[in-house]
Amino acid sequence: MRNEDVELENTVKRVYLDTAIEALESNGRYWNSTIPRPTAKKLYQMLEERGYGHLMHTEISPRYEHVFYHERDFEQVQLIAIERARLQNLYPEMSEQEFPI
Repeated sequence: MRNEDVELENTVKRVYLDTAIEALESNGRYWNSTIPRPTAKKLYQMLEERGYGHLMHTEISPRYEHVFYHERDFEQVQLIAIERARLQNLYPEMSEQEFPI
């Protein structure tokens, strides 16, 4: 494995993996608006390796957030994305943790 790949995997383990698993277990979805695309792809791969192969991953508009979710929740995820964008426009000071998931 190349150094860059090892570094990316370590970053995902250290910063994103536990949080993603916790969110998936408690809410069935994991939203992240700041994760870089290569990191999100690596996270998806690592989630698959840990038994979450049934998940979908997309960068959903209108805010182009990365979301990991169950396929059955596709329509709900789209509605939540619209609501998150609406809330951000209405309340720019609102933190990510306050948005619906």
